[in-house]
Amino acid sequence: LSSHNGIVDFVAMSAAGVKYAWIKTTEGTTHINPGYEKKFKDARKSGIIVGAYHFARPDTYSGDPKDWEKEADNFLKSLDVVGLESGDLAPVVDLEQGLKTDDDYNLNWYLNWIEKVECETNTRPVIYTARWAWQLYIMKGNKALQKRLASYPLWLASYNEGVHPKRVTKLWDEWDVWQWTGHGSVPGAKGRCDQNWMAGGQLNKLRVP
Repeated sequence: LSSHNGIVDFVAMSAAGVKYAWIKTTEGTTHINPGYEKKFKDARKSGIIVGAYHFARPDTYSGDPKDWEKEADNFLKSLDVVGLESGDLAPVVDLEQGLKTDDDYNLNWYLNWIEKVECETNTRPVIYTARWAWQLYIMKGNKALQKRLASYPLWLASYNEGVHPKRVTKLWDEWDVWQWTGHGSVPGAKGRCDQNWMAGGQLNKLRVP
């Protein structure tokens, strides 16, 4: 969920059977997603398991060697506002941007961000990405760096019908969350909603200790 969904009725959403939701809190070094604090508060009050995600922009200030750190700090400050509670969903980094000409730069940036957030939260972040993004920003990079990235849980976007995602990457052996549509309709939320399916038994593995 993000600001484009407007004010969300989490009571209606919970009544419809929604169990969990990731909410966008930040993007880049300075952007704060409007209304995320209220969404967190209302989701928790309605019994929906909630987590935060950051939309990464390694492409914006690629000349700044500390850009990844500034983005991580922006995200961590948003977590400070709402609190990272035991039982929340693990933090997520959305990897859909990077330099099209330097996969090693992208990989180092991603890993620096992820490892800083992991250290600060004592929780392994989840990586959200899609096959097209892997092909564009990661695939040609250093294999050892790719292996480190693939050690983190995967939230895979693959918009297709059926019971398995069809657009998978060759990097991860398995996925933990599958986003099967970006055009869903969910009671309580305005506009289109991303909808996801979580592999059996994965929910507790992707929660904050």
